[in-house]
Amino acid sequence: MVKLLQAGILALMDYGERLFRIRWPRGFICPRCGGRAYYPVQKRNQFECSVCGYQLSLSAGTLMHKSRIPLEKWFAAAALYDRSPDITPLNFSRALGLTKPTGSLLLKKIRQGLANRKNRILLSKMASEA
Repeated sequence: MVKLLQAGILALMDYGERLFRIRWPRGFICPRCGGRAYYPVQKRNQFECSVCGYQLSLSAGTLMHKSRIPLEKWFAAAALYDRSPDITPLNFSRALGLTKPTGSLLLKKIRQGLANRKNRILLSKMASEA
């Protein structure tokens, strides 16, 4: 999987769309008011609820919140962790092509996130989509 990602084969797919489908399989639902209508805020890479005006990003409220790591790396990391949960931070970093501190942080976030049911489901779906 990671080799394919590095080769650029999977880079053609839009991981933003994948994450959108995973987070909202039945369509967008505003976390504030429950509204289903939205429109994209292009300049900020966010969505705005048409009902209440609440703006949120795809990663808001997830493990990836405020992360600068690209979504394709998150998907690859979820798949890699799913295959080998006992992987060392150094091997994890090398497999994803990240620096050791970045890979260690990503692995730590994944491991801590598994304590939360919502994040566990999200990671599971991301691993299967990767």
